[in-house]
Amino acid sequence: MAKKTLSFEAALQELETLATSLEKGDIPLEAAIQAYEKSQKLIQQCEHQLEAAQQTVYQLLKRPSANEEPEDNASGPLFDLPLIEV
Repeated sequence: MAKKTLSFEAALQELETLATSLEKGDIPLEAAIQAYEKSQKLIQQCEHQLEAAQQTVYQLLKRPSANEEPEDNASGPLFDLPLIEV
């Protein structure tokens, strides 16, 4: 059975819940290790989703509008966007 991928928002919410649980320190060691491992997987999933969203935005910004001609230089709004750091 294939595992369902959580939405970015759901994964982030689950990460926050796990972090709160780990910060309290009132869970058994084995449960804390499992929570940490799950957190690492959720972080990786969120990073991939953010990278995909960033690429989509870049592709949309690359497209010239109907009344613009494509530019050949490396300037403009596409190159002014900050990189998303996770």
